[in-house]
Amino acid sequence: MDRIGTSIECSVAVLLRPLEERCPTEDTRRSLADSDGASKPRGCACALLGVRIGPSHLLAVLPRGTRQSSFKRTRSRRLPSISSPWLMFTLVIALLVALCGFVSATPGLSLSISTPQSAANIDELSVISTITNTGKFPLRLLNHPQTVLSHLPTRIFDIRRGNSTPEFTGMIVHYSPDYVIQKNNSVDFTFLAPGQTSEHVHALAGVYNFTSTGVGEYEIKAYNRFHHVDVSGRVVSFDAGTQTTRFELTGGLARSQKLALKNFGSFNQPTQMLQNGCTPDQQNMITEAVTYADQYISNALTYLQTLSGDTPRYGTWFGMYDPQRVETVKSHYANSVGRAMLSTYDCMPDSCQDGSVAYVWRQQPGVIHFCGWFWTRPAYGSNSKAGTIIHELTHFTGTEDYVYGGAGSMDLARSTPAVAVMNADNHMYFAENYPALQ
Repeated sequence: MDRIGTSIECSVAVLLRPLEERCPTEDTRRSLADSDGASKPRGCACALLGVRIGPSHLLAVLPRGTRQSSFKRTRSRRLPSISSPWLMFTLVIALLVALCGFVSATPGLSLSISTPQSAANIDELSVISTITNTGKFPLRLLNHPQTVLSHLPTRIFDIRRGNSTPEFTGMIVHYSPDYVIQKNNSVDFTFLAPGQTSEHVHALAGVYNFTSTGVGEYEIKAYNRFHHVDVSGRVVSFDAGTQTTRFELTGGLARSQKLALKNFGSFNQPTQMLQNGCTPDQQNMITEAVTYADQYISNALTYLQTLSGDTPRYGTWFGMYDPQRVETVKSHYANSVGRAMLSTYDCMPDSCQDGSVAYVWRQQPGVIHFCGWFWTRPAYGSNSKAGTIIHELTHFTGTEDYVYGGAGSMDLARSTPAVAVMNADNHMYFAENYPALQ
């Protein structure tokens, strides 16, 4: 029985704390493990959470009459004998059940949206989104550009009139969740205590163009995939409960993009690389990155032109070999060849927020806006300046931002290759090919 007691050295008192308070740091776990000497047995299921259950804490959950007769606190924390084996067995089962509950706990969030019943002009049409933490522990949510938490005019709504959708004319943002988590800047997160609500207002003018779909009644729902960052820095993605609402648009189907965008001139036939508001150092960094970007694009296209079956490189970023999907990817790179040298790069953008690395407006082909975090990236290699330029250039060929980051892109290639071949980050990582795959 002493062996059983020693093998479950996890603290019930710790387990009963809120999730956000339970997990000590690696240094704390190391000091706990070393505090009684290396000869003491350590570890149990609770090690997954970095917590421990010991006899000094079991007292807190035992019946009053049992506490003094069955246990005593000791400096060595060694578990004395217990009068009833069934009592210890019951405690073990209860603790394991508690562990399973905490390990499997998932965030809870509700999402609702409201609109005017009718609008005579898109300039009058705004959406109010409301999110509420319905779970039992605090949430630290990324202000992801594909959620209602973003302050940018990005694609966060699915709007339909029958089978038709209005044209998206807003910002396409290159976002780095890993960088946001690393920097841990509070303005890049939304914090919600249990029961707390957050409300946001979103203008649709300049973000969606309803000209092709016309006047009439529309259904609208918000994208409901959110991303919680736990105390260890792990991202937990989950879907919030949501709903669909309706509105009627009777006129004023579009707003001119000229009201919202900088005027960089004509982009139909650019003849040289242009830079706006860039310092000499930034100009040098852009020139170096552009050189690598053009090389990456040419090498990627050459690789695909000789591809005839599954390979580690293609499979990692675009999934199982399929001739039609390969042609799709080839077209994206083919339409980007030489474009890096003929693009306009804006070093003084107006709309950098929420962990943005760079962004483009699809209505301004050939113009790439660099945010502050772009300059921290290496010129080449993984997650590089050159890769960022490739990411943005492929948006002008039709790619979207379905997922961000290397891990997410690899998961997308495995699970949904038809979507991976349309995801900009997959094109970036495939072109960078670092570390190199054959």
